[in-house]
Amino acid sequence: MNLQQLYYFQKIAECQQYTLAAQELHVTQAALSYAISNLERELGGKFFERTGKKVLLTECGKAYLACVQEALQALDRGERMVRELALPGKTVIKLSYLESLKHLVLGLISEQCAQEQEPAFHFELAHSNSASIEQQLLRREIDLGISTAPAKDGIASHLIGYQDNVVIIPRKHPWARRGSIPLSALEGQRLIAYSRECVIRGYYDSILKTARVHPEVFAESRFHGSILDMVSYHMGVAIVPRMKRLEERHDLLSLSIEDDIPPRAVYLLWAEGAVQMPAVEAFRRYIVESKDPGRYL
Repeated sequence: MNLQQLYYFQKIAECQQYTLAAQELHVTQAALSYAISNLERELGGKFFERTGKKVLLTECGKAYLACVQEALQALDRGERMVRELALPGKTVIKLSYLESLKHLVLGLISEQCAQEQEPAFHFELAHSNSASIEQQLLRREIDLGISTAPAKDGIASHLIGYQDNVVIIPRKHPWARRGSIPLSALEGQRLIAYSRECVIRGYYDSILKTARVHPEVFAESRFHGSILDMVSYHMGVAIVPRMKRLEERHDLLSLSIEDDIPPRAVYLLWAEGAVQMPAVEAFRRYIVESKDPGRYL
């Protein structure tokens, strides 16, 4: 077995065709077939079966692919670490976060960088949903995540703080003179909701169900910005986490919720047992040891 065989195997599984895989790898189809045949013979299992023009993974192939992907990702991480240690420069810290936590992320980064005359790192930032952040951590595609409580094994976490919840309305809404409302006021109201793929949708659905309140879901989005925009166009009202970006929206008002509902906990996440670059570990430790990182929420 050699690395070339593993890369070939992964590419065929991705393309589901020997012809396309050979084109992308710039090798002959015969070379691919020979490499996979040798790999199957060496390990004693069949990895692919033909279905029309496609080749699909067998059960053996599916099990082996998961291990191959993990091994190749580990080698890529090792190459990155060696290059960064051998050629001193700025470490890239890859961080994914929930869109509603943008100001938290920027505040923490700004504060940390202010303590360094010449930071030995720079950031690669992206916002995503909770499930994707956890998958990216498990696959070691990112170094750190900022999200809600982890749902999967293999992810370590540290509580940063809590976000309470508010109802947002257009500035010229009939409720504009009110500073707060009970959840019961949402009965029958048009609601702009998070998409069902978002963890936060289940959180809010549970709160409304417990309160026995039944708004009319008029529109859905997985993006906070889109939800805020739809509310500003009088398409409905929405329940959202209290976030700094609401202070920037002069076309919207935030109303406190009078019911006693649980706030949303926010966590720093990282892959359990992952070997981190010194700069990544220093930034993780900085957040963990910070006295009040939740002030940016």
